[in-house]
Amino acid sequence: MSKIHIVYATDYNYILLCCVSISSLLKSKAKEDVYEIHILTDGSIQEEGRRMFSLLEKKHDGVSFCFHTLDGGEYKKIDYKGRHYNQMTYYRFFLPDLLEDIDECIYLDCDTLVCSDISEMLSYDISDAYMGVVWDCDIDKVVYPNFGNLDLNKYFNAGVLYLNLRKLREDKMLDCFSAQVGKDWYFNDQDILNYCCKDKVVYMEEKFNQFSYKVLPTETPVVMHFLGEKGMRPWVYKYANGCDQWWKEAELFSDFNEYKVCKREADQKHKNSSYAYLIHQCRIYENVYIFGGGFYGRKLYQKLKRNHVENMRAFLDNKTGNTGKTIEGYSFVTIDEVDQTKDNLYIIAVGSEATRNKILEQLRSLDIQEEAIIPFEERLSEEYYYMDPKYLPQEKEEYFLGEFGSGTERLGWKW
Repeated sequence: MSKIHIVYATDYNYILLCCVSISSLLKSKAKEDVYEIHILTDGSIQEEGRRMFSLLEKKHDGVSFCFHTLDGGEYKKIDYKGRHYNQMTYYRFFLPDLLEDIDECIYLDCDTLVCSDISEMLSYDISDAYMGVVWDCDIDKVVYPNFGNLDLNKYFNAGVLYLNLRKLREDKMLDCFSAQVGKDWYFNDQDILNYCCKDKVVYMEEKFNQFSYKVLPTETPVVMHFLGEKGMRPWVYKYANGCDQWWKEAELFSDFNEYKVCKREADQKHKNSSYAYLIHQCRIYENVYIFGGGFYGRKLYQKLKRNHVENMRAFLDNKTGNTGKTIEGYSFVTIDEVDQTKDNLYIIAVGSEATRNKILEQLRSLDIQEEAIIPFEERLSEEYYYMDPKYLPQEKEEYFLGEFGSGTERLGWKW
């Protein structure tokens, strides 16, 4: 069979995700197929990243890599104003010219997992179209500020594309793409592709770009796409649907620092949203403080109270106007009023992510030990919707623990 060209775009921040997706791609390919994988990058991939790609090339037959560094000239002129994406996602606009001797290729986002042979996609006839796409089944759920001329009934997700590079070149579509860059599109390059290529696409089956939270245990999509809210992404939320497959694939890179950092952060984030862990910690430490006396702090206090946490000392707050106020007998105090040298000090930072980060920065500047701080992040209700079904019973216990209180021993977890 002729060579199949696959394209990814990544900078160093997404190198692990990119390599995990490629690893799944290569495991799923037919033995007789030959893949040339093109990596669009900005030049930020360092030595460790190169070694990760090299590992993939050595582990699999019939694969080669070609790196395209787009770090200057017209590539730097991209001026984007939208949300959600960085400049790397625009680089695929240049693919028809970059791969000037290639007629067709498959583009994949880094946050994908290939579950079966992607060459099945090549059965679609795109000779008169710009690309093969999958309709975005969730676009109607977005509070969309700028529909422009987009028809949401035909709106496609741009995370998986079967590109007709020949026709894109012939019709000089880069001119259309470039003219739209910098305008107030909400989903940036995805909106631009929908705007410029409307009515010139072939719609493929959903299995070629199936959103991860929609994949049932009995299904095997061709491509699973971990897009959207953070709760859908297993490298952020350990119990996201498809998490076991993703982490199993990621284990190939367990000797690399990128994997170790990602795993450590995912483990810590899981602990930081666990009532069982929090209550366990509160029962170990003698002096517990909730940093934040607003909505989040009061809500958390009620949950601790329901679980008979009796060693809370006060609410911490930077607002001097709250000094002297109390909640059920617990005073508002500033961090300066706390004996920071006291043993068994435990501070729970609550609030929005931005608020928690500010609190963490403040506490670290005071040299308070990391193990004495937990940035608690209450799990969002939609995260249960995106969860791998097999973890629901365990997470249901977590939910009831926070809402109604119980002994953590019934969860059977040891921290």
